[in-house]
Amino acid sequence: MPRSATLFFAVETPAFSLADNERFLITALLDDSSSRARRRARILLDSADGKDPAHIARALNTRTRSIRHTLARFDEKRLNAFSFAALRRAQTAGTAPNVSPQEGIGANSTMREAARLVIKEQYFKLNQAEEDVRATRDSEAVHDMRVASRRLNSAFRLFRSYLAAKRARRLRKDLEELRDVLGHIRNLDVLIGDLDVYRSSAVERDQFRLGELAAAWQADRTAGHGKLVQYLDSARAAEWKTRMGILLEDDNASSSPRVIEVLPALVWQEYGTVRACGSNVRDATLEQLHALRISIKRLRYTLEFFREPLAQGMRLPFDEAKTRITESLIKPLVALQDQLGAIQDAVVAGQALTDFLGAQADTAKAQGEAAPDFRPIAAYHSFLQARISELRMDVPAKWAAIAEARYRRRLAQAVASI
Repeated sequence: MPRSATLFFAVETPAFSLADNERFLITALLDDSSSRARRRARILLDSADGKDPAHIARALNTRTRSIRHTLARFDEKRLNAFSFAALRRAQTAGTAPNVSPQEGIGANSTMREAARLVIKEQYFKLNQAEEDVRATRDSEAVHDMRVASRRLNSAFRLFRSYLAAKRARRLRKDLEELRDVLGHIRNLDVLIGDLDVYRSSAVERDQFRLGELAAAWQADRTAGHGKLVQYLDSARAAEWKTRMGILLEDDNASSSPRVIEVLPALVWQEYGTVRACGSNVRDATLEQLHALRISIKRLRYTLEFFREPLAQGMRLPFDEAKTRITESLIKPLVALQDQLGAIQDAVVAGQALTDFLGAQADTAKAQGEAAPDFRPIAAYHSFLQARISELRMDVPAKWAAIAEARYRRRLAQAVASI
């Protein structure tokens, strides 16, 4: 371990506390749409409850220095350590009634009607996120817009049999272009954030070289944000919104089967895909784990889109039934999805490092100069590979939670109740 890292860990963690208003908002963020906001909230609340950084790190399957970095950032900025968009959602969650976006969907709704309601809600969230992206360069705003675009794309895929095929394909094609732009920026935000944590404990002679890498990624990120805003201002984006409006105004919901007739097979089909992708998680390749993550996400979105009709048939109060579905069926999916997402982030970072080193070597060769010192970056690459191996160790346990008979019984009970 570098000498500076040893000193970093040796510092005693000061007492950590939250003001009442801070605890109120941070508690609301435990259920936020942003996984990063949820993670930060969990770290801060656990620290305020007296848990030490090492204990929290083990629970979240991360490194102690990452926990300390989060605490130091909050100590410096307090609630401003969260994005404006996340804080606004937390304030809304604390004051607004808990109204579900798809509460109009019932077991006897037609699938075309359900499609229109789900797509309308996801499109609304996309537009909300766009306002935040335009107003700020904050990473959470981009993350929220990317999540909204992915959910909207998933809705198009899920309901493709109940939409005008040609119109939906064209809308989805343009949406995928937006998702690519958002994905590029989001990847850079993750790369920069994770590198910042790593740099905080690197020896001084390596920090400068790693700072050059961070600056290069930041410049790419700034350019990417400019391209995103340019795309959002384009005539093509305006035309896409017009066509989305036409799609959502179509109220012909009669010529399709009802939710009760389609949803059971749909849920089991998505679950079957998850089982097939995760049949050998211990020895799976990184590509196979990425495919598993995608299949889990699709099952999760299906359950979230249809949470209300699933809850309506359960012999429980409606809010309690929705909570039961969230806790027993959706949260295990989120846990594995987040674990696999952390692995994918490290994979993407490793490839980005390789690309950076190659570009630097080519530039030095073209200019007849000696190759730069690649050792600090190579050390970070080795750290990422070790991180992937560490994260993989917990995948089987999280996989077991959704592959076990108890999970299948809960899923069967929910499906049978509609």
